[in-house]
Amino acid sequence: MKAIITNTDVLAGYLNEYFEILHRYAYTILKDSDEAKDAVQVIFMQLWEKRDAWLYVPILIDRIS
Repeated sequence: MKAIITNTDVLAGYLNEYFEILHRYAYTILKDSDEAKDAVQVIFMQLWEKRDAWLYVPILIDRIS
């Protein structure tokens, strides 16, 4: 069975992979954990709002069952 990877899947992968790294970086600048989380969330919300501008190429992969 084939699965289609969408922009939503890609963004979710980026969120899972990079949130903590970006949070740590933002924390070094803001010195406040909640403010750092908010800043990273704003970045991901902006990416989500502009998702239609991404180059959309569906990728077919084999689903591991």
